[in-house]
Amino acid sequence: MASSGTHNFHLVGLLPKWHPYFDRHDVNLTSYQLLWTDIKLSELEDEEEIFSTLTKFREVVNYTKAFDHWRYCLKHIEKCHDVFTFLVCSVRYAQDIIPELLPFRKTNIWKVYIYGKSKVLDTRTLEFIAANKKVCSIHTERDDLLKKIKEDVQEYFKHEKAGIFSEQNPRHQISIDDNFELWWHNIIKVLISLPYPENYHHRLVAELKNHGFTDAIIDEFKIDFPSKKRAVSWYSGSSIFFGILNQALRQRNIKVLLLFGSFLQDLYRELKQEQEKYTARSIVKLYRGQVFSDKDLEKLAAGCSIQNNALFSTSSDCSIAKGFLIASECEQGANRVLFEIETDYRHLTAVFADITSLSFFPEERETLFMVNTRFVLHSIQERNDLHELPPYWLVKLKLQSHYDIFRDTQLEAGSERKTLKNCLSALRDMSELIATLEDTIVFDILMNIYPREAKWIKAVKLYALAELEAQHCDDPTEKKHDYSSSFSYYEQALAIWEEYSAVDDDDDKLNCSFDIAENYFARAQLYECGPPHLSDFSVDFLKKAARFYELALKKCSTNDYEKMEIVPKLSRVYKDLTRTDRDKYGLKSIEYQHLWIELVKDHPIPSKSQDLAWNYENLADRYAVLYHYEDAMIHYKKALEFYPLNNMQADLLDRMMDLYRKIVTIYMEHMHDFKSALHYELLRHECCQKLFAENNSTPNRFSMRSIEESHFSVADCYLNMKQYILAYKHLYQGLAYVQQRKYLILRDVRLVIKDGRLVYASNERPLQEPCKSDDKELEDCNCIIKEKEQKLKYAETLLEN
Repeated sequence: MASSGTHNFHLVGLLPKWHPYFDRHDVNLTSYQLLWTDIKLSELEDEEEIFSTLTKFREVVNYTKAFDHWRYCLKHIEKCHDVFTFLVCSVRYAQDIIPELLPFRKTNIWKVYIYGKSKVLDTRTLEFIAANKKVCSIHTERDDLLKKIKEDVQEYFKHEKAGIFSEQNPRHQISIDDNFELWWHNIIKVLISLPYPENYHHRLVAELKNHGFTDAIIDEFKIDFPSKKRAVSWYSGSSIFFGILNQALRQRNIKVLLLFGSFLQDLYRELKQEQEKYTARSIVKLYRGQVFSDKDLEKLAAGCSIQNNALFSTSSDCSIAKGFLIASECEQGANRVLFEIETDYRHLTAVFADITSLSFFPEERETLFMVNTRFVLHSIQERNDLHELPPYWLVKLKLQSHYDIFRDTQLEAGSERKTLKNCLSALRDMSELIATLEDTIVFDILMNIYPREAKWIKAVKLYALAELEAQHCDDPTEKKHDYSSSFSYYEQALAIWEEYSAVDDDDDKLNCSFDIAENYFARAQLYECGPPHLSDFSVDFLKKAARFYELALKKCSTNDYEKMEIVPKLSRVYKDLTRTDRDKYGLKSIEYQHLWIELVKDHPIPSKSQDLAWNYENLADRYAVLYHYEDAMIHYKKALEFYPLNNMQADLLDRMMDLYRKIVTIYMEHMHDFKSALHYELLRHECCQKLFAENNSTPNRFSMRSIEESHFSVADCYLNMKQYILAYKHLYQGLAYVQQRKYLILRDVRLVIKDGRLVYASNERPLQEPCKSDDKELEDCNCIIKEKEQKLKYAETLLEN
């Protein structure tokens, strides 16, 4: 037996008796795991020893996984949010993986064990081990290793039982995130949309019993759930459902979440129904007590986005939230936080509801928020009401309006089969979910759930495998561009869809033309992103993609999920084809961009104004490419209407400046309307000044360059209008900023001698030869100064005359 070589190697997969779809080794219902990475797992020089060792590991940690390459092990660690890891690595891999673990040391690496007969380790690895003695240990004998792992797991249990891991506590379900991850939102949307088979919850019951849960409530749930459908009551009344579901949400464990699929779906629907009962309510304030780490509190104060990473409980009774804070023990580095959340049932928001009438504990007056709800920070202040509470932080939040990922795109269709197809299409496109070969097991699970649809689900899996292979096609170091393995998967998937498309009933229900079009478009993109000599191959695939997208579009209903996918793809495909026939394909691109804008405007959920602005700007760009400048100008100005006049954020100001620049270019170079060009150049300059004012507390070379260029552009417009005084003024101001930027460059690159070597005076960074970047920017400043001084003299001459 040999490893796949380029993929994650899951040793358990070699043993069919250990590999049912939901076997206890594939589904982790705990907060920890043991990972083993060793090159010998692929070589299998001693199968008996390997399987024996794996069995011994599982006797200590039930959820154990094995990898034949450290990179795939590391990728798995990166994906495991809020799962603590006991890592066993070989001596050979230690020097590679250990330095990479530093970013995870304070999050999810519990212990590292270096296991092997050889004690030869490089200096860097030995230094890391010496600096992290509490984390790392070296073992040459298996029995010694197993004994150490057992001791460490017992120590972990003590910490977990004591609730020391605040991020592992099921009640701590709000996260402070710098990034908004749309793919995970889409995963939840798929889970609440799938058409689950009858008695699907039996799978969850069986798995819970496999893991030793024997509570009577599980048997009661198995019998009553199909008829009573009271997920909120089960959730609030049982720590089994509450704890495991929220843990899976925080861990982003798709396999466990699929087990809870019908339960989560029913929970969502109950919340949504309750929410609709209270639309007459206005503003309601809710409260929640929670313990936060110093790091998360700092991120919160800095204004990072706030969203719940699990189901989020609050109370309309502030005393209940304060009672939790009084009972909470805070270790060093932790803080008590009281959230005050303002909600408004009249506004379109994420799904949440008062569940007092549904809850197992109505006295808690609980309001429950669906996962991935976003909040806006209003204020944060430290409070020290000694007579009432220990010191705490009061954080006021407001529920974000016009935001609901679950209402955004409707996956549900007229038939269960088409709904399933929409859900699978959404999963297929999530590269963050399907990041390794092992991740494609999600499709195997779905084939097991829906055996009648297994063949076309296999086609979706093959497409996902093709996309996975495509990520590794290009090897810039060897200048190789081998697309054969990726194309093989694309062809296998295409053959299945073509077989289904030949059957009218299947094609009508599944709209196979869409998947055929996606297949061709993906291959076109692969060639397009490759070396120049291969880009011509993309044209044929683009033409085929356009033909099948248009066939698919004819079969879509008004609000079909696929229609919302097809129209922007057609607009893009024809835009890409414009390079072969500008007039023919350019007009088709414009046609579908118009249609896309109408679909967005008519969508039940209002689009963000800046999104509409971007779509109108995109349309105007396409008119400009065809030299239809009047049409381009109409739509550029239409785009401007959708930008808010007040409270402009930096990224929106940047977009507006770029939009004004396009308008000015057309007025100056193609319409020769210098008066209108000046008007929009001044508007652009106003945006630039706002951006510069925001950065003025810490001036930098980039902001200096932006404001100087803006002054010079305004000066050029005034020169065209023969308004020489104003042109002179902006030239002079622009030159002043260039001089300031030059000073900053000289300050930053000034060298001093320290400890016998040359370092930069600004940050003591050692001098690295050649110092080209700073030299080039300095030379650029001198050239600009020379050029603009000549133009300044020219303006002076015009003024004198």
